[in-house]
Amino acid sequence: MSNPDQTSLLRRKMETTPAPAAGSMAVSLETGCVKAMARAGFIAAGVKVSDQVVTVTEVSGGLELGDIMGEAGLVIPCPAPDESEGYLALSGGGLTALVEKTTTGKISEGEGEPRAASTIDRLLCHGFLERFLEAWRELMEDSSHEGWLEGYAPADRMIAPEVLGMSVVDVPYRIHTIQAKFDGGRDVTFWAALPQTRPQAAGAAEPQDTGRAVEDWAKDWRAAVLESPAELEAVLCKLELTLDEVRRWAPGDHVPIPSSALSTVTIGRRNGPCVATARLGQARGVRALRLNEISSQRAPQATARKETPPEALAHNPQGFEDRPGLAAPSDPAT
Repeated sequence: MSNPDQTSLLRRKMETTPAPAAGSMAVSLETGCVKAMARAGFIAAGVKVSDQVVTVTEVSGGLELGDIMGEAGLVIPCPAPDESEGYLALSGGGLTALVEKTTTGKISEGEGEPRAASTIDRLLCHGFLERFLEAWRELMEDSSHEGWLEGYAPADRMIAPEVLGMSVVDVPYRIHTIQAKFDGGRDVTFWAALPQTRPQAAGAAEPQDTGRAVEDWAKDWRAAVLESPAELEAVLCKLELTLDEVRRWAPGDHVPIPSSALSTVTIGRRNGPCVATARLGQARGVRALRLNEISSQRAPQATARKETPPEALAHNPQGFEDRPGLAAPSDPAT
């Protein structure tokens, strides 16, 4: 029988054979991984993948993942839209075999010389990795693993195998390791590592209690805002100098400041509004500021009574006194 006749006969048999009932041809995750690798090799590079043996390992984080896949010749991250990220890797022999098959049409004998993967290597292997993920998803359609495989695609970048453990996202992974032969001669190891769990989809969370009053949410929001860090600066005074004067400064020089600077220290954000004014001094042996006036931007109940510096000093709370070495301004009343 001629080859066209054989093809026609096979086509007629496929058309007349009834489709299997749903679930009768269920494929396990491991079997699907092996079949996907065989499909990817044939479709992307015309490679015959044989003698496949798959093992599954679950690891708790990135360091263990690096220990298992650290001997790979090529490691490609595979991000998903939900921010999960998996990793596909080929041994040095698998990398050189795919490159040789793609460029020359045949795989040389032996194991191939180990070398660092280049950008050209990544481009030549991209089709194989892409077809593998597509085939694995197709084989797992309508199974409980369909959602677990959804969305992953090879990225346009590589990860150096020696730093893999420190570069990957530190989450638990499930690693499928396949030992196989390419074209019956080249020993190849292929790794497919995906996070064990996927992030919960938006809107899939259990509904929360919506009976809370709007006022309760407002209070919680206000409390969260008020706990935010606030960075303030205390400015003793501001001087207007020429650039030439500043250029002539030297260690030990004196920079005169007005005597009123002690009682007019401003507190606020850089290039922002003034929050309060204060007087410079010390309390309990450390430098301190005694607040004189609070800005009207604060809540009314938090606004302090405005006091002039001499009146504020007369209160002397907690032993507050002028900073040593700086004379207090004389009381105009004396």
